[in-house]
Amino acid sequence: MSNWFSQEILAPLALILASPFFILSGFKQRQKRLYLQKHGTQAEGIIIRMEEDTGMDDAIIYIPVIGIWIDQQWVELRYEGGNAFSRLTQGQIVSVRYNRLNAQDFIVVQDERIWIEWLFGVVGLILLLSGFIWSARL
Repeated sequence: MSNWFSQEILAPLALILASPFFILSGFKQRQKRLYLQKHGTQAEGIIIRMEEDTGMDDAIIYIPVIGIWIDQQWVELRYEGGNAFSRLTQGQIVSVRYNRLNAQDFIVVQDERIWIEWLFGVVGLILLLSGFIWSARL
């Protein structure tokens, strides 16, 4: 009886198993953006402060907190989905598109990143194809 599962298959298998994460992440971001464009409410807000936080690699990141008026009530939204290279600054006026049922579900119009949806999808497909090609060559 031969050992069909060897260490050689682990690398292509890892690539194949990692690919859905990227593909689904890109798809989920796209769905959220399209939903909020179609059904969301747009309002003007102001970045009231930048909160200091630590990222995954213990690097210091700054998360904008946006204040907006929703139904005559002041709401502060923590923009954790922000781009690390974003040029958002304290005191800046921004347009926010939010879900009427849950204001914490929002995007900042000036920081929409359509390219990242495609990047995640392409990376996922490359991983998937690389894994299949690699495993076929074994």
